[in-house]
Amino acid sequence: MMFRKAAILATALFVICANTVPAEEVDNDKIEDARSSTVIINGDKVNPSIYDGGKESAISYNGVGAGVLVDPRGYIITNYHVIEGIRKIQVKTYDGREYIGQAINHDLATDIALIKITPDVPLVPITIGDSSSLRILTRIVVMGHPFGYSFSVNSGEISGLYREVPVKENLKYANMIQISAGINPGNSGGPLVNKYGQVIGINSLKIAGESIEGMGFAIPSTPAKVIIDKLIQNGFVPDRARLGISYNEASQSYRYSPVLQMNKLPAGSLIIMEIDKNGALAGTEAQVYDLIVSVNNKKMDKPDMLLDVIQKSKPGDTITLGLVRVFEDYSIKEFSVKATLVQDRANASPPESSSGPSVMEPF
Repeated sequence: MMFRKAAILATALFVICANTVPAEEVDNDKIEDARSSTVIINGDKVNPSIYDGGKESAISYNGVGAGVLVDPRGYIITNYHVIEGIRKIQVKTYDGREYIGQAINHDLATDIALIKITPDVPLVPITIGDSSSLRILTRIVVMGHPFGYSFSVNSGEISGLYREVPVKENLKYANMIQISAGINPGNSGGPLVNKYGQVIGINSLKIAGESIEGMGFAIPSTPAKVIIDKLIQNGFVPDRARLGISYNEASQSYRYSPVLQMNKLPAGSLIIMEIDKNGALAGTEAQVYDLIVSVNNKKMDKPDMLLDVIQKSKPGDTITLGLVRVFEDYSIKEFSVKATLVQDRANASPPESSSGPSVMEPF
C-alpha cells in the first residue's frame, strides 16, 4: 500500500511538472542596466479633487512616480498623470543625483509626458524595444518605486494585448498591454521591460478594487516612441489622425481560428469590436465583427500594421481597408472600404472627469 501511494504521488508530480511552462530566464545584467536608466519623480501636487471657485486648494500631497531616461541629453518620459499638478518636478537618478525637471509637453491620448533635466554627468538611456512582436505569456519585468520603495523590480507575464481601457467619461487608452506583474502606486511612468532589458512599455494603470490583484496596463513602446520622437523634435504632438474603432487580434479568437486556417488569412488580421459613430468607418459597409485583413492593399502580417499606418497619416487622409465578413457556416465575403481619417481631439482640451468613480486607478 505504501508503494502504491508513493507511485501515485510520483505520477501526480510528473503530471504537474509536465504541464508547467518553465519561466523564461532573464538577463540579469541587462535588467540591471535598464534599472539604472529609471528615475524617481517627486514633488508636491495639488489635490485634483479639491477646488474652491476654480482656484487650487492649498491642500497638497507629496506624489511619487517613475520615469525613464530615453536620451543622453536628459530627456525623460513618464505618465502625464505623474507630473500633472506638480509645482516643482524633482528628479532623482539611480546614482543618487538630484535635478529639477522641466515639463516639455504631454499627450493626453496616450498619457505620455516628456520632461528634461540638465545632467552634470553623461547619462545612459534605456534601450527601446519593439512591442509589435509581443505575445501572450511572454516574460516581462516591471520597474518603479511602489509605495516609495525605490528602484524595485518584479516580474510577470503578458496577459493580453490591444486592450482598450476606459479612464474617464470621454477618454480611453487604446492598444494597451495587460500584464500580470504586481504593480502599485509609484510604478506609474516606470519601464516595462523584456527579458533582455529593453523597454517594451510604460506602466500606466491598474484595475482598482480590494479583491483584484495583479492586473495592470502599460503603454506599448512602439507607438509610444512615435509620440516621444515628436515631443523631442517639435515640443508638441501635431494633429493626429484617428480611425475610430476598437479591435482585437483574430488569432486570439476561437471563433475565427478555423477561418484563419482554412482560408489562410493574414496572421495579423484584426476583429472590429466597436465602430465610433463619429469615426472614419461610420456610414461605410464595415460592421462589427468584420475582419481587417489588409491596409492600403498590404496584407496584415502583424496587428501593428494598422496602427503604424494611422500614426503616419494626417486627419483627412484616406486609407483603404480590406475586410472579410465571416458567416455561421464559415463562408466568407471579401470587400474593401475607403476610410477618411478624422482628427483625434484628445489633446484639444483636458478631459472632463467622470461624475462617478472610475474602475481604473492610475498609479
